[in-house]
Amino acid sequence: MRNTTLLSAIRSHDASLVTKLLESANSNEAKKSLLNEKDASGTPCLLLIQDTAVMDAFLTNSSKDVDVNALDESGGTVLHRTLYDGSLQLALNVLQRRPDADLTVRDKDGNTCLDLLDLSINQTSAITDGSKKPRDDEDSDEDDDDSTAKKQKPHQIRYTSSVWTWGSNSNLQLGHATNSNDRQYPERVELTPHLHLKPPVSYDTLSEHKPNILMMSLSKYHSTILTDTHLYTFGFGVGGRLGLNHEETTLSPSVVHALSDYFVSFVATGPDHTVAVTGSGEVFTWGSNKWGQLGYETFGSNIEAASVLVPTEVTHSSLKKVKIVGAAATKYHTVVFSNNGLIFTWGWNIGQLGYQQQQQHQGSTGSNLTAVSPLQSTPRKITSLVQSDNILQVAATNNATAILYEKGDVYVICNHETKRISLTVPPPPLLQSSKSSLTASIIKIVSGNHQFAALSKEGDVFLWSPPVGAEGEAYKNSWQQVTFPQSKPKRIWTARKLAMAAKDVAIGIDSCILVVTESGHVYSGTRRKEVKTKEAKGYKDVVYFKFAQVPYLRNIRFIYASPSGAFAAIRYDELPPPTVLAPITLRDDLKKIMIPFSEPDDSSLARTALPGSPFVDVRLVIRHNGQEYLFSAHQIILSARSQLFLRVFDEVGKKGAIETEYYQASVEFEGTSDAPALIRVSFLKEFSPKRSFQR
Repeated sequence: MRNTTLLSAIRSHDASLVTKLLESANSNEAKKSLLNEKDASGTPCLLLIQDTAVMDAFLTNSSKDVDVNALDESGGTVLHRTLYDGSLQLALNVLQRRPDADLTVRDKDGNTCLDLLDLSINQTSAITDGSKKPRDDEDSDEDDDDSTAKKQKPHQIRYTSSVWTWGSNSNLQLGHATNSNDRQYPERVELTPHLHLKPPVSYDTLSEHKPNILMMSLSKYHSTILTDTHLYTFGFGVGGRLGLNHEETTLSPSVVHALSDYFVSFVATGPDHTVAVTGSGEVFTWGSNKWGQLGYETFGSNIEAASVLVPTEVTHSSLKKVKIVGAAATKYHTVVFSNNGLIFTWGWNIGQLGYQQQQQHQGSTGSNLTAVSPLQSTPRKITSLVQSDNILQVAATNNATAILYEKGDVYVICNHETKRISLTVPPPPLLQSSKSSLTASIIKIVSGNHQFAALSKEGDVFLWSPPVGAEGEAYKNSWQQVTFPQSKPKRIWTARKLAMAAKDVAIGIDSCILVVTESGHVYSGTRRKEVKTKEAKGYKDVVYFKFAQVPYLRNIRFIYASPSGAFAAIRYDELPPPTVLAPITLRDDLKKIMIPFSEPDDSSLARTALPGSPFVDVRLVIRHNGQEYLFSAHQIILSARSQLFLRVFDEVGKKGAIETEYYQASVEFEGTSDAPALIRVSFLKEFSPKRSFQR
């Protein structure tokens, strides 16, 4: 009864009843037992308090009898709960009354209470959702001029961006020129400064000298960084995958100069080749063409040697009248899509290109048929898709191609079949009796480690593995195939708080999942040995991964992962607005220091330099509108400040006079008549002019 009454008082936010119950305890032991009672789920009473007055009453009557560092089911203390909820006053009450509260306790996710406070604070977003495609050109019915492919002047940026990498550097994909060691923690990648660029550095030209980073792409052996001015590549250069006209390995990001005159809007990487899409829709590829993945024929002593070292445009006739806006690349094939919903594929067809290869006839009569060749060396349009909606994105694994349409539908082409992926979420607790699931609204898809992940508008992440064919028998019984079959995609990330909603996702080595939250933090998820079920607030979730926050990363917008264990993130930091200074004029300066002789205000006089000061050697009297104003200064300062005073002091110096006559000066003051001001200059005796100021 006692426990039930205290819990009822806490849940009803009745501070007076809490005080009455604690004061009426018969003994210290009874009071201590009452304070440390737990509810049915094992949560201590202290962790259930959500009201400031109740917290005051509870702590006032508890002294040290209650364990302020008691843990809940997630491994957090009362400070974890209050700070994550943003209840700063509750947390302050605990800290003021219980200095023994431990701020260093970490919950099961590895977060301290201060880490959770950081997550609950609304971060200023450097870019809006609309800037996810900061370089998309406006669609036009008019034919594109050849000049549109040339680089366009970037917009003035209002934020600065940077690349941070960490993880395995076995394939030299982290971009650090200092050494090739692995990085346990994220480090910033320095892009090579372009000292030859014009004009000089200023706020308006900052984007030219410190380019804005738009996106990245990481493959198994190399990485790319796309900015609004250049495309950078680095990593292993064998086979020409870097596009630098050589096959040498490059540690730090290097500019692909062959594309410097083009406005590159998108980049994709396979293990051995790279694809770049320009703002006007051209497609450039380079690297190995072993599997026909470049989109054109190359010739060498053998197929292994058929590589291209510099970006070369895919000029097939099927792409002539379409504008390509996005791409995906894998070991065996390349996928591109246009702004009007057309998809083109080429490469080695193992069922992922979206069409069957045609049989070739042998002999003049055509009676004999050769075996079907899986090689499609030039772009070919997929005609089997009947969707009329525009395409938002494509992603690909070695044996599958995924398409995301603007309405949120996801289709996967695999084993010569096209399947629509059903991505659903369970209904809220109040509607669970209806047993109807809700369709998730997908806004992004990514691929990695033979799997696909989808990101919903609500911040959920789904994972599935496309089926394998005869080429993937060894992979058929893997953990990925068994746990995440394409027929039943699983939700692996969901957030009950807005700050924890996912806004980007990547798949890395061994199905490592990286998630960027709305708060700009990054979480890395590793496979759990045993799947567990988590229940909270009526929701029931199956937990497949154990997530931990990646340290030292804030304001992250995009996340990337490599099959070799390298990771990268793009950080956006909002720039402060430029400081605008009003133009300084002699008229304004004189007006500020003009003090009439008749005013005996000491405070006003204190604003001027006093005669006899070591920095004063001249006294000026300005007569304006019948009033005289006095101030003292140094002739060198005045001469440097104004051509008017330079001429005056020059004349005075030539005459050798101690005091000059009145000089008419073209100085006009706001709010007064147009009558010119007259200036009289006199020198202090110990500073008589001895030479002219004329230069």
